Amino acid sequence: MQIFGAYGYAHGIESYTGPGLSYLENEQGDATVYNLPDTSDMHTSVGRVGAHITAKTGPVRNEITVNGDYLQILAGYFYEYGDSYSTNIYHPIALTPLVPKVAGLKNIPNTNLNRLSSVAIADVATAFNGKLIVIGGVRGQWVGEKEYFSEIDRGSNNTPVGVACTENCSYNKGVASPSIAAMYHLPKGFSVYGNFMQDLQQGPTAPDGSANQSQVFAPYVAKQEEVGAKYEHGSLLATAALFQITEPNGVLNPTTNLYAVNGDQRNRGLELEVSGNIVPSIRVNGGISFIDARQRNTGVTFENDSNDTGGTDGKRAQGIPGTQSNLNVEWTVPKLRSLNLDARVVASNGQWGDTAEQLRIPAWARLDIGGRYQIKTKYPIDLRVNIDNVTGNNYYESGLLGLSLGAPRALRISSGIHF
Repeated sequence: MQIFGAYGYAHGIESYTGPGLSYLENEQGDATVYNLPDTSDMHTSVGRVGAHITAKTGPVRNEITVNGDYLQILAGYFYEYGDSYSTNIYHPIALTPLVPKVAGLKNIPNTNLNRLSSVAIADVATAFNGKLIVIGGVRGQWVGEKEYFSEIDRGSNNTPVGVACTENCSYNKGVASPSIAAMYHLPKGFSVYGNFMQDLQQGPTAPDGSANQSQVFAPYVAKQEEVGAKYEHGSLLATAALFQITEPNGVLNPTTNLYAVNGDQRNRGLELEVSGNIVPSIRVNGGISFIDARQRNTGVTFENDSNDTGGTDGKRAQGIPGTQSNLNVEWTVPKLRSLNLDARVVASNGQWGDTAEQLRIPAWARLDIGGRYQIKTKYPIDLRVNIDNVTGNNYYESGLLGLSLGAPRALRISSGIHF
């Protein structure tokens, strides 16, 4: 029997002033950029205790784990909209820098309290000489959030003044979440598996810029089902999996600017992955996923909808591309084995920048290259050089309630020593 426990605490303070939000306005690429100074003061506590027991019941070996987890985040947030300007993501307009604003406030009061806790018991049962593995368990989960102030205003002499939260300020919810998974090893390195699990998640918060920003929505239960097959030969591992994930759907109504949780989002997909050595000196790690993310039972109708969509049921989810892929290849130079060269390609097809399929974000791809050389000494030294986005491709990674500019071409040089 093993008994374990852990505790951690972190205190973080952040102050920032500069561009913070970008909103895409139409398919032609017109956008608005806001200056968004913010300050935060966050206290995080986390703990875990548990026990691990191994037992044998006839031909079945059981590994039983009981544990409890606790996470608390007590934080104060302050932000304010500053200047804004219009631009176009395809033809950026060169403008004078935004006027800097002082973001920092002293002694920010606590605005939010989040608590996540759980108690779980799980059993890993192995039978038929390790060919069959079944994992089953149940977890009691509790999610709680309290909002003390809906916003913090800047008072005289940078003294914070809180606006007390009066509606939808807190929630607490608990649920028992079962999970089960099974794997069976077939001859010649093949195996098949399947699993089902559900998890209690924190409800979303209405984003900055929405008419009901900071509104806290109730926790929800996310469900996942997956079946798949694996092939293993030496260091080479290949996996194919079919999955389905169901979770609540968040919608920002472009007419009323209200954010709401309506219906659910069902993500169905196929994922193919491979990793390991294809020849002794060449290693690969890559995969491709095909995802059909759809909105269901939303009951949402947008006013003044020029395309007369009548709602979002059946439309694709915002910010989720239909296809994503990546491939990383590393080569150990045969006559200079201390030298490793690598290249990585990451690609994503287009995605929708809104829930009504009005704003389309183009597909993109990026190439990264690098190398690592090890100097053999008593304490080996690694020297690394990487170039990200070699071709300098300009792209946007996500359309989820805003725009995320892809990383530019960058040279990174680093070193490390092995003790």
